[in-house]
Amino acid sequence: MPQRPAWIKAIYNSPAWKATRLATLIRDNWTCRRCHGYGNTAHHIVALEDGGAPFDLCNTTTLCRSCHAHVDNMRRPDEPFPQYARKPHRRKVNRFLSTVLRHGGA
Repeated sequence: MPQRPAWIKAIYNSPAWKATRLATLIRDNWTCRRCHGYGNTAHHIVALEDGGAPFDLCNTTTLCRSCHAHVDNMRRPDEPFPQYARKPHRRKVNRFLSTVLRHGGA
């Protein structure tokens, strides 16, 4: 796998990403949106490299490690998989993110 650019590493190491990741997993009840098994990975539906919003909960979904590897290996820019996305409960998620960020990250 090619090395990630520094700007992407900075996003994944930020408190905002950690809060977004946790909010995604909680929103999806730790369930993989592809196979419905245990999900422990927050996945960007539109990749950061393709201009996807890093902290937008409408651009994240929960996947298990196996499905995440499969989706990343099979991803083509002309074939996104929005069927796995869910609209977040914005008010609850925004309140959660505000609380997490106020207390120094997840």
